[in-house]
Amino acid sequence: MSHTYPEITDEHAAFYAENGYLIVESALSPTELAELRAETTTICRGERGIDIRNYEPPPADATEDEVLRNYLCIHFPH
Repeated sequence: MSHTYPEITDEHAAFYAENGYLIVESALSPTELAELRAETTTICRGERGIDIRNYEPPPADATEDEVLRNYLCIHFPH
């Protein structure tokens, strides 16, 4: 099944310029989203060899949801 990507309009760009964010429904296909989630989980498990100070890898038997819940959060710097 192919994915139809949404068109970004001038109105979208103006909204982004004014608000600093834009929510784009269906910007990623389900396959792309699954791949990103899997890679994020791999990174959070410490399987990419990234040295992060004070990082403690999750238990080996932790589920994907448990791993992501423990290490990911959204920050609003403004």
